Amino acid sequence: MKHIKTLVLFILIFFIGQWIITISFDYINSKSSFRFSKLYSKSNRMNNTILCIGNSRGVNSFYSPYINKKYSTKSFNLSYNGMGMPIVDLILKDYLENHQSPKTVFIEISNIFNYNLKTNYSTFNLYSNKSKRLAKEIKNIDYKTYLISSIFSLYRFNNELFYRSLYYLGKSDQNWINRYNISKKLEADILNIVPFNLKINNRDLNILKQTVKRLKKNGINVFLFVAPYHPNYLSKMMNLKNMIVIIEKATDMTVLDISGYLTKSEYFADRVHTNENGATIIADTLMKLTTCNNVKRKNRMK
Repeated sequence: MKHIKTLVLFILIFFIGQWIITISFDYINSKSSFRFSKLYSKSNRMNNTILCIGNSRGVNSFYSPYINKKYSTKSFNLSYNGMGMPIVDLILKDYLENHQSPKTVFIEISNIFNYNLKTNYSTFNLYSNKSKRLAKEIKNIDYKTYLISSIFSLYRFNNELFYRSLYYLGKSDQNWINRYNISKKLEADILNIVPFNLKINNRDLNILKQTVKRLKKNGINVFLFVAPYHPNYLSKMMNLKNMIVIIEKATDMTVLDISGYLTKSEYFADRVHTNENGATIIADTLMKLTTCNNVKRKNRMK
């Protein structure tokens, strides 16, 4: 009997302690300026005019601080490393539900070429208690993580996003961008890559199509773009233009193809990511293209 009482007391202390620590960590996370902490903050309703979302190429091609200062606007980058189109769609849904609708959304669409990309919703498990959509997807795709998180709430904090939220306490993450140049060795190595054809993930293409429709239905201007690749690497892509045509037909949108816009290595951090110098040029290019008659957008919805 004594051992049973001890065990019950231990369990109570464990779960009460876990509950206290979880509340503390959630509070700390809510005070962070990390992009997803701000997204899921209930006390800070954002009112951004421009959003950009995509994978790591979106992170490093849309430099919000530069845009906000030069164009006197409020832009916000929601991109993140490895973010596939299903996550893009979910994040945008949650943003529109929790914050003021932006006037414009830029989507960097090169993640659609990652044909074998598996959607890792569990990466965002930190915020599963704040998003019913996210919790549902984690439950469907990764039930083990969902179950462990349901029993042991502290498990949600065992991921990269929590560490990033701690890093960005008291400072904005919108300054997150590459600030170095591609090395000579890496630049030379690109020349040894065998030319290849891109493939489109049809699931992701359909999700992109539905995302565009939803944004337009909410009165939001949507722009799809392909950020620059290092010229040596771009030359290895045999069918990029054809892939863009397929995307344009599916979404009924003109894609802003600036994949070959930057031709000097000084604008790149590696073969697929620009650095700060390149990002500022991309920013000016996107702002110019989307505010003049150089781009005729197709607004007819299928």
